Amino acid sequence: MEGVLGDFITVLRRAGVRISISESLDAMNAAQIMGYDNRSLFKVALSVSLAKSAAEKKIFDTCFDT
Repeated sequence: MEGVLGDFITVLRRAGVRISISESLDAMNAAQIMGYDNRSLFKVALSVSLAKSAAEKKIFDTCFDT
């Protein structure tokens, strides 16, 4: 799953979301803690780690849903 999450972070970066290495690690840790079974909870866990502004949250939502 780390590979898929890494690919998702790459997609977000290409879409204009600035994500540091430490934020990527935070997202991976959050995903491990929250788990992957509950899609809504998983999305929130990643969102709070990766999207910092309202504009980035919109990009995040679009990319996640795609």
